[in-house]
Amino acid sequence: MRPASEPQRLLVFCDGTWCGPETNTRTNIQILAEMTGIDMKNPRGSRELEDPARKFRAKYFNGIGLGSTFFAYLFNGATANDIGDTCVEIYQYIAQYYREGTEVWLFGLSRGAYTVRCVVGMINNCGIVKNPSRDLCDQVYRIYSSPYVADKPSSAQSEEFRKRASWNVATPIKFMGLLDTVGSIGIPSLDAGNGPSYQEEIPKSYV
Repeated sequence: MRPASEPQRLLVFCDGTWCGPETNTRTNIQILAEMTGIDMKNPRGSRELEDPARKFRAKYFNGIGLGSTFFAYLFNGATANDIGDTCVEIYQYIAQYYREGTEVWLFGLSRGAYTVRCVVGMINNCGIVKNPSRDLCDQVYRIYSSPYVADKPSSAQSEEFRKRASWNVATPIKFMGLLDTVGSIGIPSLDAGNGPSYQEEIPKSYV
């Protein structure tokens, strides 16, 4: 029997570039999502599950580049142009269902792992907002991605934002499972005369 005090868990699964049921890929992220009970075989499924008995809610997010036109599929997959929107979508999902004491578990593959790191950075910067409107979540992403000192997590401005808008919790992130993490468009390497190129996988020399 589970103890009554067992915390609610939010599970988030972020797949890699062009990875998702519509491309007939099968990644470790999809396998993990299936283990929670999410139906990955139904093409019209929500990829979301709530299990009150086991006290968790879980959602799977397609990899960057899916869910739009063929041109957007190519462009967004190659450039990660839509990664900001994806980060905001995932952050808003977490904020929508977060309550005091909730544990947040995030899993990501490749660019999905990078996305997880960004979302956790947003939480580190601004906390988890209590009223997650799209405008406010967009503001959180702007603050997180800002180059200005006034927007750093330790700044007085960020501290005031967290006190005013967010849950008073120091460490809502319980676990991050990052598989083959990369930058938003891979790791840049310079090729003489050809400019930068990008690798989707981290070479063994990177730690």
